[in-house]
Amino acid sequence: MLKRACDLLEEIELLLDMKGNAIPELRDKEWGYDLAFLVDMTDHLSALNVKLQGNDQLIKEMYSLIKGFQIKLRLWESKIRNQNPAHFPTLKNHDTSNPQYQNYGDKLAVLREEFSERFGDLKKHSQAIEVFASPFSVDVTAIPEDIQMEIIELQYNDELRKKFDDSSVYQFYKKHVSVTVYPKLSAHARKMMAVFGSTYVCEQLFSKRNLFKNKYRSVLTDGHLVCTLRVVTSSIQPDIDELVSQRQHNHLTRPLPLTCGNTIPSFSSAFFPVHMPPSSIPSPPIMAPTTDSHSLIHPPRWSDIPIVLSSLLLDDYEMIIGMRDY
Repeated sequence: MLKRACDLLEEIELLLDMKGNAIPELRDKEWGYDLAFLVDMTDHLSALNVKLQGNDQLIKEMYSLIKGFQIKLRLWESKIRNQNPAHFPTLKNHDTSNPQYQNYGDKLAVLREEFSERFGDLKKHSQAIEVFASPFSVDVTAIPEDIQMEIIELQYNDELRKKFDDSSVYQFYKKHVSVTVYPKLSAHARKMMAVFGSTYVCEQLFSKRNLFKNKYRSVLTDGHLVCTLRVVTSSIQPDIDELVSQRQHNHLTRPLPLTCGNTIPSFSSAFFPVHMPPSSIPSPPIMAPTTDSHSLIHPPRWSDIPIVLSSLLLDDYEMIIGMRDY
């Protein structure tokens, strides 16, 4: 948005003049230089922000992105102070005799210091991250003594080295690093993989919750909400056609239990698996006593469908989690 406004600056100035709302800053050259620098710097920061987002990102990947950006800041500061806006395309299109270059260099230096302070905790654990991310190239003499022997054995294992090159870090530690042969290295890897690099997943969960829980869904209970969030956040893709066919088959082949005095089937046993906790099963519909033998049975509400799906997914999810080494 800021880049588009900068590209249309002349048109915006003409429009405001026609309306009698002229802004003198639009004709100020120094203000234009500042805007161009802000546009380029915002683009760089936005690109970094996009790279840091997403699921299944390990701490070593995010730390590498931060380190790389800090190196870029140092390079940009050096070039800007030498009046070379090579990596600032919008600023480069302006007059090269811009007297504000030294000021921009100072701004970049402040930003670089803020990055160093903000991510200082990561720098303290850089050695542990390096052991996890690059076990075959790490300096053995610079790592903790309790893990040195295992790292040496790993570095001189040609078969594991090839598997490390051919697979991701996560798959390498999960499938190829034996807990019995490398117990301390495996424990260290589990510790690094458990670190949350960002709050992206948590923020995504709250955003999806706001979509479901709104004023138009007043009948949505806490149990429904939990099951709905479980479905939308699961990485397992449900086979809807297969689930529906199984449900139809169960209803056709299994007689519905009846309650005394009425021909009303048990709502929980008819529509929900036995293994579901009682708290997550919605209450049966309230029906007035009647002697009409043709009275209709209340069907489940659409808001109950996520509970059925989540309960079916839960078995597969727990099975997959149980198969994981960590």
